[in-house]
Amino acid sequence: MKKHVFVFGIALGLAVCGWAVANRDVNTGDVNGLQGVERVLVPLPMHEGKKVEIYAATPEGAGPWPAVILFHGYQAGTHLGGEQFAKQGELARLARSGYVAVAFSQPGYGASDGPPDYSGPTTQRAALAVIDHVRALKSVVPGQVALVGYGEGATAAALTGTRDVDLGAIILMSGLYDLRDSTDPSVRFPKETARVIRQEAGVNALALARRSVVTNATSIRAPTLILTSKTDDDLLTAQAAHFAKMLNAAGTVAERGTYSEADRYALPRAVLSFLGVHMKPASPVVVD
Repeated sequence: MKKHVFVFGIALGLAVCGWAVANRDVNTGDVNGLQGVERVLVPLPMHEGKKVEIYAATPEGAGPWPAVILFHGYQAGTHLGGEQFAKQGELARLARSGYVAVAFSQPGYGASDGPPDYSGPTTQRAALAVIDHVRALKSVVPGQVALVGYGEGATAAALTGTRDVDLGAIILMSGLYDLRDSTDPSVRFPKETARVIRQEAGVNALALARRSVVTNATSIRAPTLILTSKTDDDLLTAQAAHFAKMLNAAGTVAERGTYSEADRYALPRAVLSFLGVHMKPASPVVVD
C-alpha cells in the first residue's frame, strides 16, 4: 500500500499510449521534434489551477513496466525543466531499457507552476503528485517506481523519498543533503549554490532543516545509490558519505559510488546497473 508521509526527428519507436487521462492537458505525438516523447500537465491536488509538467516515454509492447522519474537540478537561465532530459535522449534510453521514463519539471521550471523553493514543500508536493500520476498508469507496475535526481534534483528526490515509503529505488547524483551548512561560516560552501538557496529558501534555520534530508534520513526505505562526480568539491563528497552511513545504520540499503565528468548530464552506467538489480526491468538493461 502506498503511504505518503506528508501531509520525473530521430525515430525512437517508443509507444506513448496511456498518458491521456481525464483532467490532464496532453501534447500527443512529437514534443519539440522528439518522436515518442509526450508532455503532460498534471494537476496539483488541493491547488486549483496549479499544474506540474512532465515529459514521458514508454517502451513498446503491452507492459506493465517499472517506472523511473528524473529530477533535474538548478538550471540557470534556461529553466527548461524536464525537457532537458528529453532533448538529451535520456527518456528514450530508459524506455529502450524497459522502463516507463518520466522527466519532472520542478516548480518554476518549464511549464510547472512556481515559484521554485529549492526542494521545499512546494517541490515535494509536486513530486508526490507526479508519483501518484505515474503509479495510476496501466503501463506501470505501481510498486516499482524509482527516483533519479541530479544536483538540486538529488536533494529534492531524497526528501521526497522520506515521504513515500513504497519507492522501488532512489538514485542521487551530486546532491546536498544538509542545507544548514550553507549558513555555517566554518564550512566552505559553494558561493553560487548558497546564493540560490538564499534566494529560493531563505536563511531561516527551520526552513533549511526541513530541506536537509539528514534530519529525517531514517524515513527512507528504498534501496539508495548515492553518487558523486570525481570533480565534486569536498563538501558534496563528505555529505554523500555521511548520508550513506546514516541510511546503512538505519537498515536501509545504501551504496556509494562515483561517476565521471562526461556523465554529468547523462545516466552513468552505475545508474542503469542499480536499476537493473532493484527494479527488475521487463527487458534486458541496455547500457550504451
